[in-house]
Amino acid sequence: MKIFGAPISSDVAYNNYQKSVSKELIGKIKIDVSRLNNNCLWGIKSSKLNSWNSIEKGDLIFFYRKNHIISICHVNDKFQDVELSINL
Repeated sequence: MKIFGAPISSDVAYNNYQKSVSKELIGKIKIDVSRLNNNCLWGIKSSKLNSWNSIEKGDLIFFYRKNHIISICHVNDKFQDVELSINL
């Protein structure tokens, strides 16, 4: 298991965090929700693919903002979906 830190520095990034990690999004996207097992979604931009490629099932991601951890996520699944990324 590896541990990653995901900074949420700006207000725009925080808004994106709330939209993409929020469970409210799950009902608004076109995806087989049974694949999510009632978990949250998180996506990254293509410019961060090096980080993405390092993440594996079982890893932990600490989302932090203003020197505080705001959530800790356990990676249950990892997939790429272009249509989903457009909706995020």
